[in-house]
Amino acid sequence: MKLKFLDLYAGPGGAARGIQTLCEKKGIAYDYTAVEIDPEIAVAHKKNNPNSKVIVADAITFIHKIKNYDFIIACPPCTSHSKLNNMQKNKPEIDTSLWFLIYHFKYNNINFLIENVNPYYEPFIEPTIKISRHCFWSSFTIKEFVYQKYYKNFRYLSIEDLEEYHGLVAPNMSREKQRKVLRSALQPSIVSGILEQFFTQNTCDTTTLLTEEVV
Repeated sequence: MKLKFLDLYAGPGGAARGIQTLCEKKGIAYDYTAVEIDPEIAVAHKKNNPNSKVIVADAITFIHKIKNYDFIIACPPCTSHSKLNNMQKNKPEIDTSLWFLIYHFKYNNINFLIENVNPYYEPFIEPTIKISRHCFWSSFTIKEFVYQKYYKNFRYLSIEDLEEYHGLVAPNMSREKQRKVLRSALQPSIVSGILEQFFTQNTCDTTTLLTEEVV
């Protein structure tokens, strides 16, 4: 049996790199499905994580399949939540998919981890933890831990710096878009550090986490 992971809004694959590296280190067999709507980013994800099954699709269309998976990670778009909106006279409408996913996963008793930015408004649901630039909501407790930090001011990292920091290759698109995609990627060591806590808290025998096969 294998642990089945679903990665929604998968991006270039920072989260996937962290999860798959940890599973391989622990000798845990896994199936990894990554859902990314942008074809060029999906290609980069596959290059960065050859063991991912990459599907080009809207993440929300996979909501009805969540019970087929043992663990779900999701990183919904952060643009409408960013503190940069404080500088705009006409703030964009808040993308509620972030809050919908948190409620939906909780309601369905799913093992999950959701990442986004620290919103410019009062969050509708308090994050489980804040790490660096990220807020995380999860189905389990997350404590502070050591992870790979920036060796420069993150704001000024070049595309090449970001590729080195994340251990990822950028998608084949304009340099402006490449930098945006890499800036939004999760650092693999952060995700592996969080998942390590999930494994520790739930069971030493990961077979008990496996869902029943859904036909």
